[in-house]
Order: sequence, then C-alpha cells, then structure tokens
Amino acid sequence: MRCESWKLLLDYTPIDKGQLESTLERKRKEYQAMVEKYFGDFTSESVQGLGQDGHQKASSASEISLSDFERKNLKQIKIDVLRTQPDIAVFHCEQMQCMMNRILFTLAIRHPASAYV
Repeated sequence: MRCESWKLLLDYTPIDKGQLESTLERKRKEYQAMVEKYFGDFTSESVQGLGQDGHQKASSASEISLSDFERKNLKQIKIDVLRTQPDIAVFHCEQMQCMMNRILFTLAIRHPASAYV
C-alpha cells in the first residue's frame, strides 16, 4: 500500500482508477521523450543509460545543447551521484550512476520550479 500511497500523494497516478492506464501511458511517453532528447535514442542500451561504448550518451554538458539551468543541474547531479552511499558497492557501478543521473536530471527538468535540490 505504501508504494501506491506515495504515487497518489505525489500526483503520479490519478485517484480515478479508470484513468490509471492512460495516465501511466502518457507519463511514460513523456519520460521516454525526455530521455531521447537529452540522452539519445530510447533503445535497450540507452534505457540502461549507456551508449555503444559503455558510457552515458550525455555524459558531459558540452556533448549536448543545454541551457545554463540544465547545465548547472546536470553538473550538481553528477557530483551528488558520485557521492551517493559511498559504502554500498551498487552505487559505484557505472550503470547505476548513469540511471541515477538520467532520472534525477529528467525530474529536475520536468519540475523547473524545484530544480535539483
């Protein structure tokens, strides 16, 4: 119940169960479009956050056209992701760091009033 409660409280899912499927489909498409815009094609490799060479496609702000707002957010996110849970090995995995960068960056772009905090 906790998972469902948070989705409702964060306005991710609608209260009306009849709108649930269409709302989730729309939100997933929005996320997919943002990932494609900032991180490249939404292929099985980019879903993992990695390009053909094993690195995140938008690994530096200079590789893609970013506004100052986006560049500052991405820079801070990368710093924080590297510092996340230093005692837990999974957070040092490049794939996990790429996924966290992608998720936090798209969240910051999606909610510019909050930015990345």
